[in-house]
Amino acid sequence: MYLFLNKFDKLVKRSNPRWLSKKNNQKKSSIILNFFYLFLLVFLINSQNALSMSNEDCLDCHSDEDLTRESDDSSVYVNSDILARSVHGDEECVSCHQDADTEDDHSEKLTKVNCAECHDDVAALYQKSIHGKGVVGENGLDVYATCANCHSSHQILPASDPDSSVNRNHVAEACGKCHVGVAGKLKQSIHNPPVSAEKSRFPVCTDCHSSHGVTKISTVYFRKQEASECELCHQERAETYNESYHGRASMLAGGERAATCGDCHGSHNILVVNDPGSTLAGENAVATCKKCHLHANLSFTTYRTHATHGDKKRNPDMYYTFWGMTILLLSTFGLFGVHTLLWFPRSFKERMKMIKARREHQP
Repeated sequence: MYLFLNKFDKLVKRSNPRWLSKKNNQKKSSIILNFFYLFLLVFLINSQNALSMSNEDCLDCHSDEDLTRESDDSSVYVNSDILARSVHGDEECVSCHQDADTEDDHSEKLTKVNCAECHDDVAALYQKSIHGKGVVGENGLDVYATCANCHSSHQILPASDPDSSVNRNHVAEACGKCHVGVAGKLKQSIHNPPVSAEKSRFPVCTDCHSSHGVTKISTVYFRKQEASECELCHQERAETYNESYHGRASMLAGGERAATCGDCHGSHNILVVNDPGSTLAGENAVATCKKCHLHANLSFTTYRTHATHGDKKRNPDMYYTFWGMTILLLSTFGLFGVHTLLWFPRSFKERMKMIKARREHQP
């Protein structure tokens, strides 16, 4: 192709047609070449598209429900209806599976699809996550979550779609494919709708851990923002936590070492306090406190973490003590304040008398 273009270039320059003046010969030759190159580029692109494998070509084989890989007998069947309904329904198969675009049968083992070619912003966030670092081997993991593990391969739907694998109702199920133990604990916790009596919206994995930027729970960032995540649903409890010693300590430099919500209530196995399995029930509370306070005992656990004088129903003693002391303090300052105001003109009057008497006795 290069030799052909080079010869065409020389031919145009040597021809020197009559309609080309010597002055404009070079300029007009260049214009002709540019138009020719543009025409050739468009032709090649259209030719490439025409020669590319279409979805129909791929489905000639992959629509067979019995089609499997020879190496491990795993199914490579693709449901055309599901594919058409997905967000990639208008895309060509070879847009993702580029090495399948061959005239002959493609290799059984294709190169892994690179979603970053289209979703570069999400991919950049993912690569910094604990899942992404597992892919590049930084964590020494053999098993890690990829895009297809969560979003599926061909049934990729918006998160708002009830059938989507990343819909709120299916997130725990998607994460549970790898995190089996955690998923089991979550099903028994108070955050699981069948367990709780509450009918409000419940948190799912991505609410606390995010979706693409998942980090280790031991990082400073995660520890610092843990209480803020819980505050989205438990605003009143978060406010009382922030007023406590633990809450105030967490706001200081090095505060990630202070106890946060998950340290006391658990992370995935959260239960009501009076449940025997709760981390804050009876002897369990002692074990929980001993993680930081080595000499903790049952008496130590009677400390009311979320106690506040603003809650009359839960803490009537603190409520009445607070208002009793507040009234006493205001009354004391009010009484002596009035006394001072009343005494001031009298004091001024007496002082003026003393000054006058001193002047009268002077010779």
